[in-house]
Amino acid sequence: MAYAYIYKGVTYTTEAEAQDAAAQEKVLLENNPNNWIGVKEITSSDETGWVIHPTLLTDEQINNIDSTKTYLAYSVAGNDNVFPLTAAEVSEKSLEFRTHYAYNSNVNTILKIELDADDASRWKPVSTITATADLSSYLP
Repeated sequence: MAYAYIYKGVTYTTEAEAQDAAAQEKVLLENNPNNWIGVKEITSSDETGWVIHPTLLTDEQINNIDSTKTYLAYSVAGNDNVFPLTAAEVSEKSLEFRTHYAYNSNVNTILKIELDADDASRWKPVSTITATADLSSYLP
């Protein structure tokens, strides 16, 4: 019997490779908010109409959000699109959207599968494995 491991939709040949992917995901969840939130600067007001600047903020800009500006934020993994937001509100939304992203991506679970001996594209689930990297703090 041949086994494979699926983590976040990617198939790995060994559990160690899938566990490495989970460990890398933890680094992304700490440092790369563009995976779950899009943020753009906006100017003007409700009275005059909001102007949405076309450039998305980088991960670094989101992690060090400018408190003097106003923003629009949207969830990459959901349907939320909110504005106007202060820097503090963007930070709150980022945490909220990260939790939603982590939950929907099932970041704490690796699926062990048995491959069909005659057709490797066919498989059946065997068990789930909890990632050894502690990803529970990103989940609801």
